[in-house]
Amino acid sequence: MAISSTTSISDSINALVSAYETELRKPLRVLEAKKSVYEQVNSALSLMNDYFDILQNLSTPLKSTDTDSVYYTKSASSSDSTIVTATATNEASVGAHSISISQLAKSYAQVGENYTDAATNTTISDALGAGTYEFKIMIAGTSTDVSVNITAGDTDDEVLSSIASAINSSDAEVNATVIHQISSDSRIILTAEETGSVDVILIKDTSGTLAETIKIHNAEYNKTDATEFVNTNTDISTAIGAGTNLISLSKNGITTSIEVTTNGTDTNQDVLEDVRDAINNASSLKTIAQVIGVAANRELQMMSAVSSQDSTHYVTGDEDISPGNYIFTIYVKDDATGTVTSADINVTVIAGDTNEDVLDSMKTAIDAQGLAITTTVETADGGQKYLHIITDDTDDVFSIEDKTGDLAETTSIINEDLLLVEDISEPNSGKTDTLAEYIGINTIDEKTDSSGGYIYNNTEINSKFVLNELNIERTSNTVSDVVTGVTFNLLEVQTSSNVTVQVSNDVDTVKGSVESWIDQYNSVLKYLYETTRIEETGDEEFSGGPLSEESFYKSVVWKFRELMAEKVEGVTNSDYSHLFEIGITADSDGYLSISDSSTFETALNDNITNISDLFNMTGDTDAEKGKAIRLYDFIEDYVKLDGYINSSEESYLSRIEYLDDRITRKEASIERKLLSYRTQLGQFQQMMAILQGQYSMLSMYYGSSSGLNI
Repeated sequence: MAISSTTSISDSINALVSAYETELRKPLRVLEAKKSVYEQVNSALSLMNDYFDILQNLSTPLKSTDTDSVYYTKSASSSDSTIVTATATNEASVGAHSISISQLAKSYAQVGENYTDAATNTTISDALGAGTYEFKIMIAGTSTDVSVNITAGDTDDEVLSSIASAINSSDAEVNATVIHQISSDSRIILTAEETGSVDVILIKDTSGTLAETIKIHNAEYNKTDATEFVNTNTDISTAIGAGTNLISLSKNGITTSIEVTTNGTDTNQDVLEDVRDAINNASSLKTIAQVIGVAANRELQMMSAVSSQDSTHYVTGDEDISPGNYIFTIYVKDDATGTVTSADINVTVIAGDTNEDVLDSMKTAIDAQGLAITTTVETADGGQKYLHIITDDTDDVFSIEDKTGDLAETTSIINEDLLLVEDISEPNSGKTDTLAEYIGINTIDEKTDSSGGYIYNNTEINSKFVLNELNIERTSNTVSDVVTGVTFNLLEVQTSSNVTVQVSNDVDTVKGSVESWIDQYNSVLKYLYETTRIEETGDEEFSGGPLSEESFYKSVVWKFRELMAEKVEGVTNSDYSHLFEIGITADSDGYLSISDSSTFETALNDNITNISDLFNMTGDTDAEKGKAIRLYDFIEDYVKLDGYINSSEESYLSRIEYLDDRITRKEASIERKLLSYRTQLGQFQQMMAILQGQYSMLSMYYGSSSGLNI
């Protein structure tokens, strides 16, 4: 008799436990399989939501009825894109525009004096001496102070480089460069960052004469050094001759041209008054001109003017203004008539007068003259006092100049906006002189190879072109304020023939938006087919997509297809009430395509509503709504927070959670049963071990020949 080994018994026990566990887990695998199905359904629903979201987003621009919607997108093409290109917005009207370009906009530029042997010569520093020099740059109405240090012995190159560096590191919208016409010469060139007459560069020394020395000083706020003429003589007419004389005036980003006609016989007084009147009648430029002089001598004076001016802010108890008798003159120009009224203002400051006393005295003296201005003594936020002067009519302007003493300058009631004056017409026939230069009111001349001056006069820095037979001038080569919705980019001068810019409906953009919408619609349709399909795989055996048991979602395919096939009622043109009538057709599975592009493009070009109505029609019933609107609304019921998809997902998540709980409990039950089974089998194994020991003892006692078997 023989007893099996404990090893074989252990193997048998493990095999029994494994078989038992397999049997116990059969119900668990059913639960896990069901959970997997639910997870696949939920995953499919989540992906469906993503597909629907994209389609709804692509429906948004197509359902828009605004004038900035995709249907109103325009394109612009040029018959010669080397001369001019153009872009168009939705606001543009379809049509053709004929354009010829006579002048491109340029940046205002001027150069300074040319210095020879600049690397070794010290012409500038010798003339001025060591020190700090300051000048003001005004461009587009913005003033910037520039400071330059000169050291004794600085070469002309070093001084010019210091000036360029100071300008470039300032806030002025000006680029400064030192150039060398020949290797040993140097001069500075200043260029505005932007093109056109708005950005004329105005420069005036404020401390020292550095700008004037190197010939970049080009503007004044009070031009008082004009040429004097005997009033009854005809010097000006003789020199200028008969003709129309154009003078350009630039201030605060505004450039104005005035026209003065001379007949060749007018007296000096007549010509000066004609120039004065032309300046005073240029209302866009705040400037006052006067013919002044003593006895028979006359000259033209020009002053920068404003509608309001504030004095320096003063601490009230201090005594900052020196005692003395002061006289300053106020000129007030009536904008409507160009008439200038003036009055001398007498102010006496005595020892002990505080700043507020002086301001009160100035106010009293000004008010006593009855000018069309109002003065008040105001209090600043910090408690300081200042004099505020303003014209009674906001269109009128005033200027102030000191006559005796410097009270107006000291209190800063003189307007210091810079004014640039230049001739812009050629000399009259048979003459060599131009009007502004001859009478001494010009502030800058044209540059030469050696002397400083402007590179382009103010008639040469704006773009000039003829558009649809209209002469137009602008400060830039990018012009967007002539034709509504169209921006022209001027590239080259062309006057020999016209370039045609055609504005059209942007068929490609509209078509592209519709095609993107169709592509996503087809993707949704394909996804629905794949996820809801049921296929026969054998005898009475079927397989399907994750949503094949969801009849609710299977019906979406047919609802989509019905929606696309239905007629849109109430469209503007009844010839275009179905998608197929604009070239969009469906195949046997319902997939859409623009199968006839020419029909689509013809419909769009004939009238935008031929296309837009089919997508964005609004009405009381579904039949009166466009495809994009209906599709958007249909999808919204599925993708909104409490929509069908979200509700389905929550339902399946609840089922999954329920199964997870059952699986967890089942796992625990299986573990308990397996533990019990193992315990019982373990006890059996122990009993077998005891028997095995007893068997061994008996075998030893009786001997193996006894044939004992257990």
